[in-house]
Amino acid sequence: MKHDSPDSAASAVRTALLGAGISLSEHAVEGLVLHMEAMLAANRVQNLTAITDVKGAAELHVVDSLAALPEIREAPPGKLVDLGSGAGYPGVPLAIASGRGTTLIESVGKKARFLREVAERLEGYCDLAVEHARAETLASERAASFAVATARAVSSLASLVELAAPLLLPGGWMVALKGPVNQDEVERGKVAAGMVGMQFRATRGFLLPGGQERSIVVFERTEGLPEITVPRSPGKAQRKPLA
Repeated sequence: MKHDSPDSAASAVRTALLGAGISLSEHAVEGLVLHMEAMLAANRVQNLTAITDVKGAAELHVVDSLAALPEIREAPPGKLVDLGSGAGYPGVPLAIASGRGTTLIESVGKKARFLREVAERLEGYCDLAVEHARAETLASERAASFAVATARAVSSLASLVELAAPLLLPGGWMVALKGPVNQDEVERGKVAAGMVGMQFRATRGFLLPGGQERSIVVFERTEGLPEITVPRSPGKAQRKPLA
């Protein structure tokens, strides 16, 4: 099987960034390329993602992740936590581009091991920590430790606000990267948010270079106490959302 060369990976990332109007330093671009190359190489044996070509990875992983950069830059200062990081998207690109110290949470062992290898490889490009855990478990240990929580295609908004709330500082933001999001999901997210000490801030739609529709939805951690105690037991937010 013929594999893409490192040069083609770098070219694909630069082309995708240009097409999306995202301007980053050359150092940051190098970090994005290193991560993407590592992901594609590991994916040949670990099945980290269904995307196996450099163009697809550059557009559907790298650019898709960095589309949330305006919200990450606007959010309160402090550390970022990425829920269900998988192959490292969106957490790694956002850490590289924003300069925020970032913790990647991943409950699947092989993916957590890959992320630890990535964190070592990207020393000097970003500040990464990896937790092989569920978000609910980490929330019990590191409550109110983060200024921003991100999640990409992990679960419904109602589930995500519950998972993010106990991890966030008061005033912290949850930035959810979604596909096309309908009003019903947003309304359910608002209901669940009110129960866990969160409130809706904004939603923004955009198109990827290939024309795919995406949405970014932002909720904020409030100063008030939640109506229910969170986190609930692991997996409950996904199995039985609050709304």
